[in-house]
Amino acid sequence: MAQTNSIMRKINLVLLSLAMVIFSGCGSDTTTGSGDVTTSDSDTTAVTVSENDTPETYTNKDCPISGNILSGNKLVLPEKNNIAYILADSTTVDEGLGDSHRVLAIFDSESCEQLNRVTLPVNVSPDYPYYLAKINYNNSSNLLGIRGFDKIFCYDLEGQKLLPALTPEYKLERYGEDAQSGMILRVEVWEQFLIGYARDEGVFAFDLREPSAPKNVLPFAEYEIDESNFGSLFLFPSSDGGTQCLMPKYDLETEEFSINPMLQAPGEIDTNVPAAARNNRFLVLKMNDENKTPIAFDLQNYKRMDLPQEVATRPVQEILEWMRGN
Repeated sequence: MAQTNSIMRKINLVLLSLAMVIFSGCGSDTTTGSGDVTTSDSDTTAVTVSENDTPETYTNKDCPISGNILSGNKLVLPEKNNIAYILADSTTVDEGLGDSHRVLAIFDSESCEQLNRVTLPVNVSPDYPYYLAKINYNNSSNLLGIRGFDKIFCYDLEGQKLLPALTPEYKLERYGEDAQSGMILRVEVWEQFLIGYARDEGVFAFDLREPSAPKNVLPFAEYEIDESNFGSLFLFPSSDGGTQCLMPKYDLETEEFSINPMLQAPGEIDTNVPAAARNNRFLVLKMNDENKTPIAFDLQNYKRMDLPQEVATRPVQEILEWMRGN
C-alpha cells in the first residue's frame, strides 16, 4: 500500500508539472535547475514591490535591488541592521515557467551594502517560490527562516551564511494524497524551536538550540485521527529547566496556526511511558511532583482534559477509562 501511494504521488507530481507547462502556453522543456546553492556578489539597481504590501510587513526603508518580490518576502531586521529579500530576477527565470523566486539577498540597512546573495535550489518546481517564514526571525538564535515547498532553510545572520536544508520528519509514516501533499504552509519559532505544518502530513519541529546544526524533533506521542490528519504531542525543554507540552494545530479553513501549549508553566514530567501507549487518542502523563499529578491529553481534539479530583487519584488505566467515557 505504501509503495502504491508513493508511486501515485510521483505520478501526480509529474502530471502537475506537465499541466503547468501546458498552461504557460510554451511547449519547450522546462529548466529544473541545479540542486546546489550558489552565491553571487553582483550588484543590483532597482526594486519592484507588490501594491498589496502592508505597513506591518514592509517599511519605507529599502535598498536598491533589481527583481520582483512577492508580498511578504521583504523583512527589515533592525536588531541586525539588515534587510532581507527573496526575489526573482533574470538569473533565475525559467524558460518555460517564468519567474523563479529563490534569490535571497541580504543588505546592510544603513549603507545598503549587499552582505550576501544566495540562489536557493529549485524545490519541486522552478515556479514554486520560497517565502520568508511567517514569524521570520528568532532573536536568541540569530536565524532567519525560509520555507520552500517541502524544505526549510535557516540563514545565520550572525555568520551571514545559509545552513543546510531541513526536511521535516514524522513519528508515524505519511502517505501523500496528491501533488500538493507535503507543501509547507506555516513555520513559526517558539523559544529555541522551529514548528511548522505541512499539508496532509501535519506538524513537524526542529531544535534550534545549536544554530549551526538544527535537527528534527519527533513528537512524544502521535495519533492518526483519520487519513492525513494527525494529533501530535511534543515535549519541549524550556530554558528554565522544565518541560512544556505542545499540541500544535493548523486550521486549513482559517489558515490559523496555534502552538497550543498545554501547561500554564513548564514543569518536570515523568516520560516513562510505554511506546504502545503513545499512539492512542488518550494519553496520561504524570508530573514529577509530590502528588504525581496526572495530566490527561486528548490528541484527537488537541486539548488537555480536566480531571475531577476523585478521578485524578485513580490508577492510570482507570483514568483512561474515564476519559473514553467523557
